[in-house]
Amino acid sequence: MRKEKLYLSNNSRNCAHPSHQHDPESAESCSLTEDDVEPKLKYVRLSNDIKNILSEEAISCIAVHPRFLCLGTHWGRIHMLDHQGNCVHTVINRKENAHILSVNRISVDSRGEQIATCSDDGKVIISGLYTDENNQVLSTGKIIKAVELDPNHNRSGSGKRFIIGDNKLVMYEKTFLKGLKSTILSDSEGQVTAIKWNGQFVAWASSLGIHVYDLNEKCSLGFIQWEEPKEGKLTDYRCNLNWSNATTLLIGWVDTVRICVIRKRNAVEVSTRNLPVHIVDPMSTFQTDFFVCGIAPLETNQLVVLGYAKERDSETNKALRPILCVLQYNASDYIEICTDSLSMRGYEEYKCDDYHLDCLIDENQYFIVSPKDVVVANLYETDDRHFDEAARLCQRVFGADKQLWEEEVYKFVKVKQLRSVSSYIPITDACKLNPHVYEMVLYEYLQLDPSGFLQLVKDWPPRLYNTKAVINAVNDHFNKKDANILLEALAILYTHEKEFDRALTMYLKLQHKDVFELITTYELYGMVKDCIVQLIELDSERAIAMLLKDKIPAEDVVRELEHCEQYLYRYLDAYDKVTSNEKFHWRLVNLYARYEPDKLLSFLKRSNSYPIQEAYDICQGLKFYPEMVYLLDKMGSTREALTIIMHNLQDVPMAIDFCKEHDDMDLWNDLINESVDKPHVMTKLLNSIAGFINPELLVDKIKPGQDIEGLKESIIKMLCGYSLQVSIQEGCNQILGADYFDMHERLVRVQQGALCVTPDHVCGVCRRDIIMKDNMKTDIVMFNCRHYFHEPCLLDKYNLDICIVCNTKKLGSTGTF
Repeated sequence: MRKEKLYLSNNSRNCAHPSHQHDPESAESCSLTEDDVEPKLKYVRLSNDIKNILSEEAISCIAVHPRFLCLGTHWGRIHMLDHQGNCVHTVINRKENAHILSVNRISVDSRGEQIATCSDDGKVIISGLYTDENNQVLSTGKIIKAVELDPNHNRSGSGKRFIIGDNKLVMYEKTFLKGLKSTILSDSEGQVTAIKWNGQFVAWASSLGIHVYDLNEKCSLGFIQWEEPKEGKLTDYRCNLNWSNATTLLIGWVDTVRICVIRKRNAVEVSTRNLPVHIVDPMSTFQTDFFVCGIAPLETNQLVVLGYAKERDSETNKALRPILCVLQYNASDYIEICTDSLSMRGYEEYKCDDYHLDCLIDENQYFIVSPKDVVVANLYETDDRHFDEAARLCQRVFGADKQLWEEEVYKFVKVKQLRSVSSYIPITDACKLNPHVYEMVLYEYLQLDPSGFLQLVKDWPPRLYNTKAVINAVNDHFNKKDANILLEALAILYTHEKEFDRALTMYLKLQHKDVFELITTYELYGMVKDCIVQLIELDSERAIAMLLKDKIPAEDVVRELEHCEQYLYRYLDAYDKVTSNEKFHWRLVNLYARYEPDKLLSFLKRSNSYPIQEAYDICQGLKFYPEMVYLLDKMGSTREALTIIMHNLQDVPMAIDFCKEHDDMDLWNDLINESVDKPHVMTKLLNSIAGFINPELLVDKIKPGQDIEGLKESIIKMLCGYSLQVSIQEGCNQILGADYFDMHERLVRVQQGALCVTPDHVCGVCRRDIIMKDNMKTDIVMFNCRHYFHEPCLLDKYNLDICIVCNTKKLGSTGTF
């Protein structure tokens, strides 16, 4: 097929704020060579909250509505955002993962009040954004690649219909009694991979081709068979379906594009041949040089096609950048209006089906999606042309000449095109213009492009302009439509002015997570005392991590969270992990019992800072039996604890271990008495008591004729164990007896040994030398404790059984004199 090339604008287009237009890897780069024609589309990369989402998750699908974007991820989550990438706070965003596997498809009704999602996990989930009255969770047990809501799903009497595809096409609708009625519209040749609903017509793709079904006539209007690709299989590629109007169907599959029109048959055909009223006519078919990732309408006979290059990078053998083409088609070929190469993040690693294209037809706005990027393309308007080139020339001609820049800027003011020059205007200290110039640029953005205004406030250093004047301008032009954008800008501006209390208020009103960075950067811990609950509601993990720092007293946090017990639990649980302080343990008993019972027993065992009776009452009320056993044991009520083990837990091994641990005969008697009428318990006791109690106590309890399974083996085992214990005890006694006599003999030998008396020894009473040089003979008294005395120095010469020094020490240690 012939392909005419009218224009080729093969630019590396990336999209973000204009201030980055000279970065070849930034998303707004759209510089043209001298031979390039005027571009057809301009690009902006979505940022704001979507950056946080993409830092953790990867996009698997998208649905676009005039009021919001809806992203599905490979983690099974759904995210609602506005068209600037900010999170929209709906019940959808507050839910946990909708699916356990990747979200395959998202469908939104025309009023933007209901969404449907499907996944390989076999679930189809329908959720309301404002009410859960019509919510549905359908578990099919099959892989579901496509789901489509009736565009008039919320209209009264519509039946709340939706269509899903597995190995057949099935429509569900609510009946009068609120049950779901299913109707098989058509069997499929394999897996249904795509569905697109438009009024009474439903287009859907199977593994062989595309069908169009008429819901009014309840019949298929025809089958469009698709050729297998030269390499691979047809099922290796996603079929892309879109309706450009009520009767025109756009199809892009593998590398072929087909445009079909649904028309009415003439009356003769219908009446004579019993054929459906409508027929599907292919009006254009052509092949592209690339694989088709998405297709959308533009103007009459024009398409926007997202493409994936067939060839690979010659050096790295990795994928090339995706391309966005504007094509004008006729019956069998097309004219290429322009082609833009897009630097999507991580494009080198992606496959064809990793890219998606969705659009808002009425606004000529196109959303290009990869797993880690979302770029928005819009048609260039008259105001976008000619001025950008002039601004670029200003940078080349004026350089760092401050006076020339200021003179030229006023020319852009007259035509209200300061936005065009904003990305080129000098902002360095080497060429800093009059603050009024920057304020004029900001003012124009504020009036005509609030999102651009916010981006400039983020990008421009505050030294360039008078922040108070800009704050006043924002307050003067505040409007509800752009409230979130303007509040975020005010928060940044108040931060520049060091009015942190106001900045904090703005971020909290917005529920914007930059509030945490503001608090930590400027150490505003003293200001957050009254907004702790709001911070936890915004991001519990970051808020609690911040509160655990020593900057905010724990007592203040606990006081603020008194009426939000779940938040109080999260905080105290985290607090307990990072500190050895147990002053809040009395609160944690009740909180663990309510919110995480699995942690309660281990907490009770490691803590000694809670009222035991109060903890027991809580556990008793909730029937936490293992915890009750532990607390009763701790209070000394072991017999009551054993009763709970036997009656409530019915855990015989635990009861036996409990008795072994305490080695209390009363406990053993209770356990034996409980076991008399329970043969299976009796057997376990016989197998376990050897060495702890006399087996006769248990054997005597066995009633004559009582049937106990395995009794013989158990008694033999018990007796063997008991015999072994007796043998061990006898052996121990023999060893102890031998040791006793050995030690006694050794003691006698020591006491019979000689004691040496030298001149160095002194009397224990008079403290003089024990050997005296005089004519009088003095007897010496010696004790085995090695204390020596002159006999005259002893008070009681006839009581020499005890050393008076050792006896005095003994009496002194006991406090007796």
